[in-house]
Amino acid sequence: MNTLKNLTIVILNFSMFLYFGWIYLGYDRISNLVAIKDVDRKEFDYIIVGAGTVGSVIANKLSSMGNVTVLLIEAGTTFGPLSIIPLLTTFQQNTTVDWAFRTVPQRYSSTGFGNRRQLLPRGKGLGGSSQLNYMLHYSDDIEMEFDKWETFSGSRWGRTNMRKYLSEPSEDGWIDSDLTSITDCHIELSHEFRKMAEEFEDSNEDLDFHLAKYHTKKGIRWNVYHKYLRPVFRNKNLKILHNTRARKIHFTANRATTILISPENDFQKIHLVHAKHEIILSAGAYQTPQILKLSGIGPANELKSLNITIVKDLPSLGSNLFDHIHLPLYVAIDSPISLTMDKVMSAGEILKYLLHGTGFYSNFGVIGFVVRQNGSAVGLFGTGSIDEKLFRGVSNYNRETFRSIFPLYNNSNQEGVVFLCSCHHPKSRGTVTLRNRNPKTPPLIDPNYLHEKDDIDCMIDSVRLAVRLVQSEVFQSLKPKIHWPRLRHCTNFGPTAKDFRDNSPNDRYLECLLRSSSITSHHPGGTASLGSVIDDRLRIPGIDGIRIADASIVPTTIAGTPNVLLSVIGRHAADIFLNDLSQTRAEKCDQLNTVVKDD
Repeated sequence: MNTLKNLTIVILNFSMFLYFGWIYLGYDRISNLVAIKDVDRKEFDYIIVGAGTVGSVIANKLSSMGNVTVLLIEAGTTFGPLSIIPLLTTFQQNTTVDWAFRTVPQRYSSTGFGNRRQLLPRGKGLGGSSQLNYMLHYSDDIEMEFDKWETFSGSRWGRTNMRKYLSEPSEDGWIDSDLTSITDCHIELSHEFRKMAEEFEDSNEDLDFHLAKYHTKKGIRWNVYHKYLRPVFRNKNLKILHNTRARKIHFTANRATTILISPENDFQKIHLVHAKHEIILSAGAYQTPQILKLSGIGPANELKSLNITIVKDLPSLGSNLFDHIHLPLYVAIDSPISLTMDKVMSAGEILKYLLHGTGFYSNFGVIGFVVRQNGSAVGLFGTGSIDEKLFRGVSNYNRETFRSIFPLYNNSNQEGVVFLCSCHHPKSRGTVTLRNRNPKTPPLIDPNYLHEKDDIDCMIDSVRLAVRLVQSEVFQSLKPKIHWPRLRHCTNFGPTAKDFRDNSPNDRYLECLLRSSSITSHHPGGTASLGSVIDDRLRIPGIDGIRIADASIVPTTIAGTPNVLLSVIGRHAADIFLNDLSQTRAEKCDQLNTVVKDD
């Protein structure tokens, strides 16, 4: 309780800095903001629904063409001062800038969560989840992802064609100056991480070590909002409509022509906006299928059950939902090199951040990742003490689960690290379905975590890998002690005290632990995927005037964090749209010239 009070004092002391820092670094005067009445029944060449990672990139690229008019619709508004300080990002969850979705009760997992439901934060505002995420930049294996995409969508999304968006330096891609490596506050842990990599490289094992990079600059968040959206706030051909929700799309003869919208604070009022060329859905893996289904596109049986007029039967829409999950494995250490509550609340640490933009506040504490070729992966999170109320508030862990995973939670100066044991390519797939016809009702989200036994096997392998990392010669210098969670409903699977001391509990116990305590990594995708819902030009076959571009189009799981991949999707999607627009205009010009000649 005292820890929470002290943390509150720190936050209050930060309030003045946050306010003025936000004005200087995070607040923007957006000259192309418009009111809903100003666009009612107006026509735009393109209407983009969702100002998240992909939508922001597309808005930038399309509005760079002076002869194209663009309307960007976003349900939220600008993010507040908490968004700029990396370490405080979790304080944004369950606030007005978070959609705050929840899963349905999980059948195969999440027994250690309240009502077996997990929390699914999604950014609600300009910049979307890039303003809410943990800022990790992971692109080492991104080219290989497109090798798999080619089997779903052909060469347009294959490695050869996509390489031009990945090369560095790039005029509008992510370059080194946009990123920050793990900073001075974690220099000792990052040094240990590098030495551990060298130790395992000598053993010729199939392990890749990746030191963390962050989307930060000078200690503050730096993401697609800053790189792509902020530079076009004065583009006269781009209009930004915030605090407005897309209800559904209207079709005329199988062509999307109009979108119905409502203000968030007066949802009974319905306004119309017309698209001359196309509507681009970039509402994310949960809400893009929701909007399409409300508009009459989706599985016929689901639409009929809610008396929604069917525009197109699309059985695959809303299926293929995937997400990463991870199991936290807490390791106490006897070395003063990790993030603790006492250090965070110290005046020196606050002053270091205010004066230099460095220290623990300047990143989220993830040191790096270790990945096997089979997809097993371990992240190293350099924190020793965890506040119970804060963490349970953003995870939905019940008390027993939290205290079993973090048994030293009430020690605010406890040194330690957390190994995040995951599987980069889970096979379990879930669904996004409608709860009812009300656009303001959250969809039913069922990730179906750990349905496939292969996912259990992969994650057990990652737990065993974490143990091997702890037992490495380098890490042993920190005098580590793994704290295996002692969950009551898992103890009847046989681990003895010796098994725990030897760090070798059996697979049945680990499976119980995984099904109880594995938590989402917030990387959803796949619900309107390439090859099954849309073609390689991001069109729904048989439907004109609409494209989809966001995480929902990703056909299969990816290694690591998705933010870089999503910005690449946005850049490639915008090129596709502009090429098609140029071709359409050229064809119309040719037709007009033919008419003139005939006359």
